[in-house]
Amino acid sequence: MSTNFRSIEFSSLESAAKYRKQNGGWLFVAGASNAWWFDARCYTPLTILKSRQVKGMQGNLVCDNRYEDGIP
Repeated sequence: MSTNFRSIEFSSLESAAKYRKQNGGWLFVAGASNAWWFDARCYTPLTILKSRQVKGMQGNLVCDNRYEDGIP
């Protein structure tokens, strides 16, 4: 059985970065331990920043592996 997610909230930055590395997509990082993963097939940078999950939050939106080992 396959489960498809469009976005996932993580309380561990390392877990979020590992998931993004394996699945692609975007990562919105807000602080040292709060991150959201977004499926790039469903979201653009603009739709992510306007999404209910992160609207009004400050953070970094990335599509690379810079957070794989935590905050750089």
